[in-house]
Amino acid sequence: MVPPPPVVVAPAPVYRPGYYPPPPPPLRYEAAPRPRRGYVWEPGHWVWSPRGYIWRQGRWRRW
Repeated sequence: MVPPPPVVVAPAPVYRPGYYPPPPPPLRYEAAPRPRRGYVWEPGHWVWSPRGYIWRQGRWRRW
């Protein structure tokens, strides 16, 4: 029986005060839904966190 390969975990980039975080990954494609009266579509975007970038999905915002 062959043992499973070891799991490699890369540490997240560390944010240091006074330094800018690395640039975000490329944007993900999200199909914009049909318009809704009284709302504006806010497309998805990357948000920096201490563990690295997190993708926030697009959402409707009240106009």
